[in-house]
Amino acid sequence: MSQLSSTLSLLFFTGWSQIMLYGFNAVLFGVSIVLLQHRKGMNGAGFLFLFISTIFLFIFVTISAMTTTVLLYGEIRQLSSVLMQDAEGTGGINLRDCTILIYVSLQLVDLTTFIVLAYRCYNIWNHDWRPIVLPSLMILAETVIYYIEVPILLKTPFGGGMDRQTNADTLRLTRDFTAAVAVLNIVANGTLTLLIAGKIWWSRKKIKSFVRQERNAGLRKYNQVIATTLESGLIAPAYLVVLGVYSIRADSQWNVLVSTLAPQVLAMAPLLITVRAGLGISIENTKSQASGTTLSSDDHTASRQTAHRISRPRVDSDADIEMNAVKRQGL
Repeated sequence: MSQLSSTLSLLFFTGWSQIMLYGFNAVLFGVSIVLLQHRKGMNGAGFLFLFISTIFLFIFVTISAMTTTVLLYGEIRQLSSVLMQDAEGTGGINLRDCTILIYVSLQLVDLTTFIVLAYRCYNIWNHDWRPIVLPSLMILAETVIYYIEVPILLKTPFGGGMDRQTNADTLRLTRDFTAAVAVLNIVANGTLTLLIAGKIWWSRKKIKSFVRQERNAGLRKYNQVIATTLESGLIAPAYLVVLGVYSIRADSQWNVLVSTLAPQVLAMAPLLITVRAGLGISIENTKSQASGTTLSSDDHTASRQTAHRISRPRVDSDADIEMNAVKRQGL
């Protein structure tokens, strides 16, 4: 009886936690859409992709949040009926159907997050598809393994239901699958993030060779862009490490909380990317600041030539960090 009471408390806490995270994502989504619509110079294929992918991501997150809330409500009613010794059960809620929808929506959120990151990498590397080939193959393999694992996970409702022992046994059965999914996802997302940050760092290094003043604002903004890229890009890998640890350890109690919050946490990174795109954090904006310093040099003509080379480097011709969404004249 004490186990059922603690499980009931855990489900209640988990439900409210994921609702709060969904609310945070809803705010990010609203802010990002408003910023994108009012940002000058935001048009073209990059903007369209960013706009559509953000909408689809929020739809998937909303489906996940609503289904998870319904499922947790059904499980809470089921546990309450056992504690109160009545026959209400889940109140007509099909826990298996909800569980299937949750697992599918989780994968869609994860896949959309990866696609946004891959598209950023593709843009920043001058529309070169080669850097994203290996991470894409990893995600393809991860998706196949995930859907092989799902039928085993369906032995218990999402969240484990009333029987923790059965849930723990199921987690042990899927331990190898879970480890493979986590490793492939972490490596794929981590690789893309490092490729993006590395490309920006290399552009900063090239700019620095033309800039005489160490405290140039453009260089400082490059540092800011690199930091925010790593910060948002590593959200998913870091959370997947935590999720993988609890799943592999077959810790059914904590796995309920961590797995339930996963769709909301994974969606934060691309939503933050979209917000920064709307705010106009771009390589080209940084270049214009960096080139401004060179114009104060004694040799004005040479400085203008240097500034021209800096403002139009070949390596970053499409250079908006967030999806190539901001044109030169927009900044």
